[in-house]
Amino acid sequence: MNHCVAKRFVLEMAETSKIRLDSAIDLKNLPYPTNFFSHVFHVDVFYFLRQEDLPRIAAELLRVLQPGASVSCAMQFSKLKRLTEYGLLSESQWDPLRYLSAMEYSKFEDVKITYENDKNLGEYQILTARKPIDSFDSNDPEAMMNELAKQIKEERVNLEFLKNRRRKPDFEEKN
Repeated sequence: MNHCVAKRFVLEMAETSKIRLDSAIDLKNLPYPTNFFSHVFHVDVFYFLRQEDLPRIAAELLRVLQPGASVSCAMQFSKLKRLTEYGLLSESQWDPLRYLSAMEYSKFEDVKITYENDKNLGEYQILTARKPIDSFDSNDPEAMMNELAKQIKEERVNLEFLKNRRRKPDFEEKN
């Protein structure tokens, strides 16, 4: 489906960077270029995904978003509670913390949930997160090496701190 849509709407995607997909085969491997979309919006998706897949899916959303771009997910607790009462969903499936924690784990910033009210819809919730502006491109070897060097330095500092905490006090510290 994604392959067909990408071919059929290639001009629209190039001109507007907008496309609507009602289904995607594998959310862990989106068929779009890195830093392509300025915003991703979805409804009724994350609570049907397996918990172990959420971090990988969130990382893939991060990849296809432009730096500084955001992802939004709308949901309505009242409707989801009714689905839970009918036995179609469990409350743990639509718990927004599942998704928010996956977004934070995948390095999204400004991860939050807001509560909105509409006279026709009633109360609904919007989960949002933003791709950092200074995020590195995973396809750029130089950026990847810089990020790796940064992580190694952080680990060294942590190890040095732990090592110093475990050392035995010297003679002056004992007295």
